[in-house]
Amino acid sequence: MGKIKTHKATAKRFRITRTGKILQRTGGQDHFNARETAWPRSGSSGAASHHPRHAIRLNNMPRVKRGQIHLKKRRSLLARAKGFKWGRKNLLKRAKVAVIKAGASAYQDRRVRKRDFRKLWNIRVNAAARANGLTYSTLIDKLHKAGIGLNRKVLSELAVEAPQVFEKIAKM
Repeated sequence: MGKIKTHKATAKRFRITRTGKILQRTGGQDHFNARETAWPRSGSSGAASHHPRHAIRLNNMPRVKRGQIHLKKRRSLLARAKGFKWGRKNLLKRAKVAVIKAGASAYQDRRVRKRDFRKLWNIRVNAAARANGLTYSTLIDKLHKAGIGLNRKVLSELAVEAPQVFEKIAKM
């Protein structure tokens, strides 16, 4: 049995009879939101009693107030939609759709950015290789055969920042 936090909770779980005995309520819910009275029935011979105490009734659960959580979620969502145009920045439904779409685009574009940079590095390495009398493919082939493990990013940086070093690498 869980913790008994309030007097009301204790009253729900226990009952004192007229003779002074303490009875503990037993479970037996038909549905999560309804319960049959679980107090022992006096004089019932298995047949359903029509007494109001034995009727299925709504569970007297405390009201759950979610205002703070709701507001926090809304603020968080609208903060992520900041800078969007029109209703996408301040209307909840539109902002939610916009944020989801923006997240999907951001995920996709992070991968596209990697592709774009690799293309740029290849173009730079090719230009520097041709300035040294080679093509891109022959330069990469020579580097692999020589066992030089420089990647395209480093090669492009060398081509831009230190052309003399790149020239020495190309001559190997």
